[in-house]
Amino acid sequence: MLKFDVNENQNTAKKIEKEIKHRKKLLSKDLKYFKEIPEELLLWEEKEGVELSENGILQYAFERGITIENVPQKLFKNRNLSNKIIYHTIMERGNMVDVIKVLKAKGRGNKEILEMISNASKDLIAQNLRLFDEVLTYLRTGISLQTIIDKIFVNHGLNKIFTKEDIPDKVARLKELYENYPAMLEFVSPQILLPEYKKISVHKLQLIVRVVQMKSALMGLSHYELELYTRMSNSIKENSDGWQEFENNILSNFKADQYKELIDDLMKKSKIDEKMTKEELQKLTDLFSGYSINFFSGNIFNITKREELKHFEEIRDLTCDTILRNPQLDEEEAIKPITKYLKSFIHLSTMDRMKMAILQKQYNLTLKEAEALIRTFGKGIEEIVQKKEK
Repeated sequence: MLKFDVNENQNTAKKIEKEIKHRKKLLSKDLKYFKEIPEELLLWEEKEGVELSENGILQYAFERGITIENVPQKLFKNRNLSNKIIYHTIMERGNMVDVIKVLKAKGRGNKEILEMISNASKDLIAQNLRLFDEVLTYLRTGISLQTIIDKIFVNHGLNKIFTKEDIPDKVARLKELYENYPAMLEFVSPQILLPEYKKISVHKLQLIVRVVQMKSALMGLSHYELELYTRMSNSIKENSDGWQEFENNILSNFKADQYKELIDDLMKKSKIDEKMTKEELQKLTDLFSGYSINFFSGNIFNITKREELKHFEEIRDLTCDTILRNPQLDEEEAIKPITKYLKSFIHLSTMDRMKMAILQKQYNLTLKEAEALIRTFGKGIEEIVQKKEK
């Protein structure tokens, strides 16, 4: 047993230095993960029943005030030590937040952090709703809810924790999704538990998140865009024909920034308390849902201002009528008032320009969309070839 008391006056500087070297040699030989531990923690007289080991030194370090913030990073490479440091911190501070923040600061990703905290404290988390809520809050992206559940509740029934009283908001939302659409948990991260997503129909949501492009677009929306999308989505009934296509068009147009300038203008107006009217919202919904970027359409008439949105029909009709009267667009005075709105027409041939003007005014279709419809229905509906069921 090593005997050395740094508080005794008779210990000279040379004697202390010698003892430090001796103990460092012992630690570096057998306990490589303690190479970076502060020198003052190497100078201690062993207590009865405490051996000079990783666990013993770590316990001594905790008693001396070392915290998870200043524990050498190398210690986290040792699973046993990592578990003890994490468990000790949770028990001492009563939260999971500090642990997650420190591990992130030390360069650990969310998946690795989940692995570490589940190894160290899954029993604590599974029995404490507040700790579980903090995991859902601070490991928001990059991990599916199903993965988190599998890691933490491996030995506990998830249903059991849902029966407790005073369930935090995120856990309550998880309960709703789990009980109604459990299969969707594989496709979503804890980000979906945020309050702003709660306004979206769960029936729609559980279908949207299964389509990679739609989910990517939805999760990439800014706070204002998400609010705008939710209002548009809620105006499209989920039992209406073709709602999935409308939803896809809306999200695709957001992701492709087809209406970025218009959205920016709407946001600026909203900040000065000029909220959109129901009529404006319906027009916006019609614009976003009616045009698919899959047919290279998007913002056909280059609508970038709220005022233009208000008068969309007038702008569309004026533009199309002007084109039909002067398809060559060579009457400068006639096209001057609509120059901005000719963005999608200017590079078309004269014939296609006229076709597009008629299709837009009468049917709200682009050339590409019309061509797709003709390919499908051109020979008559009775001749449409159906895909064989697998």
